Amino acid sequence: MQLHFGGVDVLYTLWSWFAFAVRNQGSYDVHWQEIPESDLLEFEK
Repeated sequence: MQLHFGGVDVLYTLWSWFAFAVRNQGSYDVHWQEIPESDLLEFEK
């Protein structure tokens, strides 16, 4: 199911990251730091 109104798909992406982090707790911080800050700002728009 895909929802494209508001920021639902963004929330879903963040939730997917969270679920991935839970399964891979040891490397979560490393993966997060590898995301360019400009990409995070682009997400918020």
